[in-house]
Amino acid sequence: MHRISIMPMSVVTTILLTITIAGAAPVLVKGYGETQWGQSLEEVAAVVAGKKDEKPGADRSKIEMTRYVSTEGKADSTEYHFINDMLYEVTAYFRLPEAPEGSTDAFGYKMVQEMIAEKYYKDEATRTALRAAEIRVQAAMAGDGAIMVMYTNLKTSNEVHAAMKREQKEARKKALENQEERREKILALDLPDRL
Repeated sequence: MHRISIMPMSVVTTILLTITIAGAAPVLVKGYGETQWGQSLEEVAAVVAGKKDEKPGADRSKIEMTRYVSTEGKADSTEYHFINDMLYEVTAYFRLPEAPEGSTDAFGYKMVQEMIAEKYYKDEATRTALRAAEIRVQAAMAGDGAIMVMYTNLKTSNEVHAAMKREQKEARKKALENQEERREKILALDLPDRL
């Protein structure tokens, strides 16, 4: 009599879930955790416990940059970055075991980079979905030994910068029109005769 081995149900479930998830677009395409790209600070604060960072953000040429910081979730701390009140980047900070205090953690950084490459860039479908959504995932070393993982929605950032460039172009065009009108008014003064 032959015995047929039956896999435990948890192994079968894991295999099925892995196959199902591998074909699906990564959740990062829509947002990070419970948030969605493009949400306002108020909308993010409604689903993530934290507080608005009191440090002033960059305020360059009509672009308002703000941060919302949370210590809940998978990371040691998480910063939600907004551009013109739209979520465009999330930075998760991880303090790894035995990380150096007061300097960078090159070994931990390399390990996290490898994990990011495995999770987000090895599978063609995942990589293609992230590229199409203009989502970038990268790691960096903080000076205090923590590892930062940045999830950036380039599309939101690029749209804001493109709108800003359009506004600047319109402002330059208007300024040139105003200069031409002023030129005509100055010439009408017969100023050369009065000099």
